[in-house]
Amino acid sequence: MQHKKFLYLLVASILILSAFLPILIRNVRAEPAPTLILFKSKGKVGEIISINGTIDTENGLYEIRFNGTVVESGTAIGNKVENFTVPNLPAGQYDVTLYDVNASSESQPVQFTIETAYVLDIVNEPEKPYQFLEGDNVTISVTIKGGENGTTYSLNLTVTVYDEVSYNITKLKTDEYGYAAGNITYPNDFISLNFTGEVSIDYVGIYTVKLNETLAEPVNFAVGITDRKEYHRGETLIIHATGYQANETATVSVKFPDGSEIPPFNVTATSSGIIHYENGTILSKAPIGEYMVQINGTETIKKYPDVQNFTVPGFTVIIPVENLNGEPVPEVTLEILENETGFHYETKTAENGNATIKLERGNYTWTAIYKEKLVGEGRFTTRGENETIDPPLEISLATLDVKVIIEGTSKTVPFVQIKIFCNYTTVNDENKSLTLSNETNVNGTVEFKNVFVNESYIVEAYKYDVIFNRTTLSTEPEKPVYSLNITYPAKTLIVTILDSANKAVQGIMVKAYELTNGTSVPTDEGESDENGVVSLGLTFGWYRLRVFKPTEA
Repeated sequence: MQHKKFLYLLVASILILSAFLPILIRNVRAEPAPTLILFKSKGKVGEIISINGTIDTENGLYEIRFNGTVVESGTAIGNKVENFTVPNLPAGQYDVTLYDVNASSESQPVQFTIETAYVLDIVNEPEKPYQFLEGDNVTISVTIKGGENGTTYSLNLTVTVYDEVSYNITKLKTDEYGYAAGNITYPNDFISLNFTGEVSIDYVGIYTVKLNETLAEPVNFAVGITDRKEYHRGETLIIHATGYQANETATVSVKFPDGSEIPPFNVTATSSGIIHYENGTILSKAPIGEYMVQINGTETIKKYPDVQNFTVPGFTVIIPVENLNGEPVPEVTLEILENETGFHYETKTAENGNATIKLERGNYTWTAIYKEKLVGEGRFTTRGENETIDPPLEISLATLDVKVIIEGTSKTVPFVQIKIFCNYTTVNDENKSLTLSNETNVNGTVEFKNVFVNESYIVEAYKYDVIFNRTTLSTEPEKPVYSLNITYPAKTLIVTILDSANKAVQGIMVKAYELTNGTSVPTDEGESDENGVVSLGLTFGWYRLRVFKPTEA
């Protein structure tokens, strides 16, 4: 009996639960979680890794975690997280997760491997255009990132110039994060591998530094016998070379861009075999271009001679060119003469009216040539810096404004073709002709920019390819804008209306429509008189006539 009672209670409980189960299920809601996809499964410390990450909170805070440790945080762009930087941690495999700070939710872990990175750098490299000189000490840094923590690495550095190779064995011990760094000095800390004589920095050239041959990206440094690879006019030329005999006499020669040379001169080495020479006049009027300097010892013959090039690059100078109306002029050739040195340069204006050229500090005379005609000349001065010449160079070109007006009115005529012709003499005393053509706009005007001044022009006006006006225009005296009004001739059209019996018909409406004005409004209209005659006031052109009975019009 009790067993049966228990069964009844069990069945009742099941029925009650069954009744509430849909309600319980409806009230259970799965919370969304962040998602994380890595586009790379391995990388080196400091590398930026692209990811496809999403969090639930729009513009919310997020964290990137490696094995549960926060290594980066930020604010999502919408719901997106796009990248992270590989943290400074030891080499190995890590579980990476994306954590939504606001929602306290975390993505599923994705495995990522930190690889060991080796980095070479030149610590004390001079800022360009300066360079290392023979005899300098070069500090080379070696850095390990993402190495095994607490591990000693034995590293082999080599420095090669031409076929001369030297090396250094250095040991670095990483910290708890797998990081280590150290500096080595060239040439003091290096031993000859096949270096001729004692390891030195006595050669002009490019020195290449490698780590275990391929362990790190190689780095280079340049060594010269001038303190710079580039000079500007008036700067002091400094020559410095090592590896000579004590008190040895050597000859220095300097070749200019045009192949000319200053007379070779002698210098004397110090008791340490160092040649040092400074001269503030060699480059006082230096032209732009590439130079060569060479040192020849009387006792020392270097395996790789002390020969080096340097440049005088000039500064970037922008020269705006404008017409008399203050408008920029493209396609103008500027011939530039430096007054003190006689050096010649040439450049051309671009669409914006600016010419760009390299010039050193100095005083210059310019001439402007447009369509082979001399249109201006003058002077400007450069200060020895990147600059824009101000005020702009003004040249003798003007603007011609043409307006076409209906005879006896103030109304203008659109879509009239205007042609202008000019004969002129070029800078080479040749005869040339200039033809320009344009069409009046809806306001009946047209503008011709950059016309020659002090010239005579023939101006022709066409409608329907038929000339209706020809006039002469003189662009004297010189001024920014010339204006020309052309009269569009007014005409009277007499229309006679006859019937089939050739008798005059009175009261017929005639409307005339100009073919090119693009409007449905007649130019003029009228009704025939007792003689069948209609007089229409029109202008030169082609028309369509429409004839109506008064009731149809």
